[in-house]
Amino acid sequence: MSRMLFLLLGVVDDRGKFIYISPDELEAVAKFVKQRGRVSIAELAESSNKLINLNPNISKSVSVQK
Repeated sequence: MSRMLFLLLGVVDDRGKFIYISPDELEAVAKFVKQRGRVSIAELAESSNKLINLNPNISKSVSVQK
């Protein structure tokens, strides 16, 4: 039996909504943290608002077969 593994990256915002983060966006956030060293939650939130697309215009659907 073959199994497929899907990794879904994201965060849950303060309203309880899931926000998908693409691998490129995740890499950009990681780069920011590595460049700055230690960052506060406020700094991370501010930079994430610039680095993560909160209004994607492309919707993708994935079908999962069992």
